[in-house]
Amino acid sequence: MFHLLVLAGVVLGGYIFLTQTLFKRSKCKGQAAMAGKTVIITGGNTGIGKATALRLAGRGAKVIIACRNRDKAQDAIADIQQETGSTDVFYMQLDLASMKSIRSFAETFLKTEFQTGPAH
Repeated sequence: MFHLLVLAGVVLGGYIFLTQTLFKRSKCKGQAAMAGKTVIITGGNTGIGKATALRLAGRGAKVIIACRNRDKAQDAIADIQQETGSTDVFYMQLDLASMKSIRSFAETFLKTEFQTGPAH
Protein backbone atom coordinates (compact mmCIF):
# COMPACT_ATOMS: atom_id res chain seq x y z
CA MET A 1 0.00 0.00 0.00
CA PHE A 2 2.84 2.37 0.87
CA HIS A 3 4.39 1.78 -2.57
CA LEU A 4 1.12 2.77 -4.26
CA LEU A 5 0.96 6.00 -2.28
CA VAL A 6 4.57 6.84 -3.17
CA LEU A 7 3.91 6.03 -6.84
CA ALA A 8 0.75 8.17 -6.82
CA GLY A 9 2.70 11.03 -5.23
CA VAL A 10 5.46 10.79 -7.84
CA VAL A 11 2.95 10.68 -10.70
CA LEU A 12 1.00 13.63 -9.29
CA GLY A 13 4.18 15.60 -8.64
CA GLY A 14 5.42 14.87 -12.16
CA TYR A 15 2.10 15.92 -13.63
CA ILE A 16 2.12 19.21 -11.72
CA PHE A 17 5.74 19.87 -12.69
CA LEU A 18 5.09 19.20 -16.38
CA THR A 19 1.94 21.28 -16.57
CA GLN A 20 3.56 24.21 -14.77
CA THR A 21 6.81 24.23 -16.75
CA LEU A 22 6.80 22.39 -20.05
CA PHE A 23 3.17 22.68 -21.08
CA LYS A 24 2.41 26.11 -19.70
CA ARG A 25 0.49 28.19 -22.20
CA SER A 26 2.34 31.24 -23.34
CA LYS A 27 0.77 34.56 -24.15
CA CYS A 28 1.52 36.51 -27.27
CA LYS A 29 3.82 39.29 -26.17
CA GLY A 30 4.09 40.95 -29.57
CA GLN A 31 3.01 44.55 -29.75
CA ALA A 32 3.72 45.26 -33.41
CA ALA A 33 1.80 48.20 -34.82
CA MET A 34 -0.79 47.13 -37.37
CA ALA A 35 -1.69 50.54 -38.82
CA GLY A 36 -2.18 50.27 -42.57
CA LYS A 37 -2.79 46.51 -42.38
CA THR A 38 -6.07 44.78 -43.16
CA VAL A 39 -6.94 41.53 -41.39
CA ILE A 40 -9.82 39.16 -41.99
CA ILE A 41 -10.99 37.22 -38.97
CA THR A 42 -13.39 34.37 -39.62
CA GLY A 43 -15.71 33.87 -36.67
CA GLY A 44 -14.62 37.19 -35.22
CA ASN A 45 -17.99 37.76 -33.59
CA THR A 46 -17.39 35.45 -30.59
CA GLY A 47 -14.73 33.66 -28.59
CA ILE A 48 -11.10 33.58 -29.68
CA GLY A 49 -11.94 35.30 -32.96
CA LYS A 50 -13.49 38.25 -31.15
CA ALA A 51 -10.55 38.48 -28.75
CA THR A 52 -8.18 38.46 -31.71
CA ALA A 53 -10.20 41.15 -33.49
CA LEU A 54 -10.13 43.26 -30.34
CA ARG A 55 -6.33 43.01 -30.00
CA LEU A 56 -5.65 43.73 -33.67
CA ALA A 57 -8.06 46.66 -33.78
CA GLY A 58 -6.34 48.00 -30.67
CA ARG A 59 -3.05 47.89 -32.57
CA GLY A 60 -4.52 49.94 -35.41
CA ALA A 61 -5.41 47.27 -37.97
CA LYS A 62 -8.43 47.50 -40.21
CA VAL A 63 -10.43 44.46 -39.07
CA ILE A 64 -12.98 42.64 -41.18
CA ILE A 65 -15.13 40.25 -39.19
CA ALA A 66 -16.20 37.54 -41.62
CA CYS A 67 -19.06 35.41 -40.32
CA ARG A 68 -22.59 34.25 -41.03
CA ASN A 69 -24.60 36.24 -38.51
CA ARG A 70 -24.81 39.99 -39.16
CA ASP A 71 -26.48 40.78 -35.81
CA LYS A 72 -23.81 39.01 -33.75
CA ALA A 73 -21.11 40.66 -35.85
CA GLN A 74 -22.62 44.12 -35.30
CA ASP A 75 -22.72 43.48 -31.54
CA ALA A 76 -19.06 42.41 -31.61
CA ILE A 77 -18.11 45.44 -33.71
CA ALA A 78 -19.83 47.77 -31.23
CA ASP A 79 -17.94 46.13 -28.34
CA ILE A 80 -14.61 46.36 -30.17
CA GLN A 81 -15.16 49.98 -31.18
CA GLN A 82 -16.12 50.92 -27.63
CA GLU A 83 -13.07 49.20 -26.11
CA THR A 84 -10.49 50.33 -28.68
CA GLY A 85 -11.91 53.54 -30.12
CA SER A 86 -11.26 52.10 -33.58
CA THR A 87 -13.71 52.90 -36.36
CA ASP A 88 -11.95 50.52 -38.76
CA VAL A 89 -13.91 47.37 -37.82
CA PHE A 90 -16.32 46.00 -40.42
CA TYR A 91 -18.58 43.03 -41.15
CA MET A 92 -18.62 40.92 -44.30
CA GLN A 93 -20.94 37.97 -44.90
CA LEU A 94 -19.11 34.63 -45.04
CA ASP A 95 -20.31 31.06 -44.56
CA LEU A 96 -17.30 28.74 -44.73
CA ALA A 97 -19.60 25.76 -45.35
CA SER A 98 -20.66 27.25 -48.69
CA MET A 99 -18.33 27.56 -51.68
CA LYS A 100 -20.76 30.07 -53.19
CA SER A 101 -20.43 32.25 -50.07
CA ILE A 102 -16.64 31.91 -50.09
CA ARG A 103 -16.41 32.95 -53.75
CA SER A 104 -18.78 35.87 -53.19
CA PHE A 105 -16.77 37.00 -50.16
CA ALA A 106 -13.48 36.81 -52.09
CA GLU A 107 -14.89 38.75 -55.05
CA THR A 108 -16.35 41.47 -52.83
CA PHE A 109 -13.17 41.70 -50.77
CA LEU A 110 -10.94 41.99 -53.82
CA LYS A 111 -13.17 44.66 -55.37
CA THR A 112 -13.37 46.78 -52.24
CA GLU A 113 -9.88 46.33 -50.78
CA PHE A 114 -7.74 46.46 -53.89
CA GLN A 115 -9.24 49.43 -55.71
CA THR A 116 -6.01 51.38 -55.35
CA GLY A 117 -3.62 48.43 -55.21
CA PRO A 118 -2.74 45.69 -52.74
CA ALA A 119 -2.45 46.51 -49.05
CA HIS A 120 0.91 46.01 -47.37
